[in-house]
Amino acid sequence: MFWWNVFVQALGFIGIFFMTISVQFGTHKKVMIFKTLGALMFATQYLFLKAYTGMILDFIGIGRNIIFSNNVIKKKSNKGWIIFFTIFSILAALLTTYFTWDSLVQKMQTWTESQTLMVVLTVVLSLFSITAKSITTIAYGLSDLKKLRYLNFFSSLLWLFYNFTYFSIFGFINEILVMSSIIIAVIRFRNMEKKEKLHVE
Repeated sequence: MFWWNVFVQALGFIGIFFMTISVQFGTHKKVMIFKTLGALMFATQYLFLKAYTGMILDFIGIGRNIIFSNNVIKKKSNKGWIIFFTIFSILAALLTTYFTWDSLVQKMQTWTESQTLMVVLTVVLSLFSITAKSITTIAYGLSDLKKLRYLNFFSSLLWLFYNFTYFSIFGFINEILVMSSIIIAVIRFRNMEKKEKLHVE
């Protein structure tokens, strides 16, 4: 049982690794490959942990990533798919919130004893998760990697607050690493562009 738990947790660390390095690549295809590998690791971990909602959402994300990547390679527009997956993600998040509402509200007891504030915090965090999912969907559908990274950063920022409030240490660390990696990638590619311009001149 011990080694099984180690294996299950290791899937999460591998997923974090893939998510963190994904933004360091210079093509949409490679970014999506590693984002998808990360989502696959998390989906598998959720399966073993019997966290089926997270598993389903990650598998939806995997399908989304594959479609987006293929369209970018073929230079096709992702607008229709972005709208579809954004609406789908919002509905999935709303359904998840609806079925786990009581549990989510009770978790706010850590921060306040006021029932009203617990409800308000739960609503705000639910909106954070819905917004973050929507932003991620829009970001991954773009062929412009600069915009993808910027939107991904903002999405991770929302997840950071979400995970902090719910004491999800694993998720908190993941977003810190992803955001740090995005900052490094933005600076690195900006410097590369400057060197290329100087070389051309």
